[in-house]
Amino acid sequence: MKQAIIILSLVLILVGALLIFSIKTLTGQAVANRYSYTKAVCNENSCQDYEIECEGNKVVNMKAVGKVVQLPENWQDLRDEEMREKLC
Repeated sequence: MKQAIIILSLVLILVGALLIFSIKTLTGQAVANRYSYTKAVCNENSCQDYEIECEGNKVVNMKAVGKVVQLPENWQDLRDEEMREKLC
């Protein structure tokens, strides 16, 4: 009877340790691939800041975080095309 309790206790400890390790590993991998940043998104004469959430190279969420700024008619965005267009 004592041996059965000891074996059962060891099995439960082992299963618990494996569960904790697997949950920690899965959570760490999921978070490592997700990030966010802010970026000014502009059209011809106006810009607005957005918070962009990415998972890998895919946009997960995008929300405006500031007011629209009106720019002069002759304004030019000096960022190269990739910086203007690429979100993640």
